[in-house]
Amino acid sequence: MENRNLEYSNGLHSSLENRLANYLKTDYQEIEDSKDVAGMIFTDRTGSLKSTVKELLAEIERRETLHLDLKARVDGDISKCGEYLGDVKFRTDSPYNPDTNFLGRKTSLEQQILSLKEQKRTEDLTCWQDLMFLRKYLMSALKDYWKLSQCRGVLERKHENP
Repeated sequence: MENRNLEYSNGLHSSLENRLANYLKTDYQEIEDSKDVAGMIFTDRTGSLKSTVKELLAEIERRETLHLDLKARVDGDISKCGEYLGDVKFRTDSPYNPDTNFLGRKTSLEQQILSLKEQKRTEDLTCWQDLMFLRKYLMSALKDYWKLSQCRGVLERKHENP
């Protein structure tokens, strides 16, 4: 279930990134060659906003990649502890082994597994908070870009139809 949600999330992210990349394409050389007043006024601000949007998208992707890497490491650690715990349980359940050290190891491994699961939940929460923060600023930058595009469009129409 988690992998299916992750695949959907990754697909959604790449689709969003592709649509935004196509939307943000502009040929600045055409603007400079045409001596378009609106283009000259808005080119720097537009470029700055595009760079901001692209960097935010890259940061979101880096955070998602880091999140997946950290979760995979924690899952691997949980799996190793589970294997060790299974071995210790086998030895402690045996009536032929009076060694009490295994009981301490069993308790220690169980605590370590609980700690790793808590670490995994904490990473999920931290990642969600980081992504919400980044997406908030992404939406703000996109809103500024769209407003700027609308203003530019109005000026271009006024310039064409004096």
